[in-house]
Amino acid sequence: MKWKKKMKTDYPDLERLPDHNQLKHFVYILLNKPRCFIEDLYAKFFLREKILLEEIENLEQKILLKEIESNYTKEFKKALEVEDCCFEISKHA
Repeated sequence: MKWKKKMKTDYPDLERLPDHNQLKHFVYILLNKPRCFIEDLYAKFFLREKILLEEIENLEQKILLKEIESNYTKEFKKALEVEDCCFEISKHA
């Protein structure tokens, strides 16, 4: 009689993952942690000013656009009022 090996799951379609090389993982972490740390510092201290300037420019553009829209709507409302007045005058005449 053949004994079946005790498995955590009974699903036959599961495949076993390749062995994990802990030394390779350790070396990868040792090499990449300082690089990530330096990239974060660079972004935090050197790119921050550039990002803030870009955000300020975007906000200025949005403010300018809102001012143009408000001026346009004011002029449009004035034009509508003039047309309404002209219409009322021509209607009474």
